[in-house]
Amino acid sequence: FVPSVVLSGAGGRSPWTPPRERAHAIVCAIRSYFRKTVHADALLGLSGGIDSAVVAALAVAALGPSHVRGVCMPSRWSSAGSVTDAVDAASRLGIDEAGVRIAFPRGIADAITYFSHKADDEAEALILAADLKSMKVRERVAFAVRKRIEVIAAHREAARRGAALFALPQYALDGAACVYRTCDMIWRAIGDTSTDFNFYTKRGLLSGVLTSTMIYWFGDNSEGNDETWKFLDRRIADVMQIEKVKAAVIKVAGTLPNPLTILGALRYPGR
Repeated sequence: FVPSVVLSGAGGRSPWTPPRERAHAIVCAIRSYFRKTVHADALLGLSGGIDSAVVAALAVAALGPSHVRGVCMPSRWSSAGSVTDAVDAASRLGIDEAGVRIAFPRGIADAITYFSHKADDEAEALILAADLKSMKVRERVAFAVRKRIEVIAAHREAARRGAALFALPQYALDGAACVYRTCDMIWRAIGDTSTDFNFYTKRGLLSGVLTSTMIYWFGDNSEGNDETWKFLDRRIADVMQIEKVKAAVIKVAGTLPNPLTILGALRYPGR
């Protein structure tokens, strides 16, 4: 309940709430929401503008400065004044903004990379805690990919936007590095110890499975993401067919003469 003050105007009587009381109501609402959702800390974007400064001030009033972290991620188009204003606002409110800015020196690309790595670590812990010995390799891979997606399920829209950003040419290398790290984590977590050429082919094939499954998941509205998991099973089945063909080709190639030996005989016929 927020008390209102009734003022008289030329157009008659209209309710009006003083700014101080409105701010107090918002602070109470923020504090209540965090308690109900069992969250203790808030991460806020600081642009240097009035909107983010007001939001930060309300969050500090509700949670305390030690529970509010500011993120300043300037791009090449941000003015120097925006950055200094954001730092000044954080300093006045007692928010540790500098540490976050140092952690993400390239802005949003570094932030997405950080959260991707964090999701890898969370998924790895879940995979290692599972009973993988009773699973076949394809079941282990499907289980691991599913766990990696499930750890970011609550942030699907953020993940979709991050993937869209990494699809841009200037961030393509960042996106490829994140995909490779995830695939490498999955293979190591499920017990892969290969060090030969298979080390690279496994990660290359899994990257296609992972990226296509995530793209499907972004648009999946089925209950429990059932359609995504079916799609994942189909993609893994396709990859297993490729592995069978590759094994057959390698077996046949092993029975053929070495082309380098033939070329050497042509070059040096007397030897």
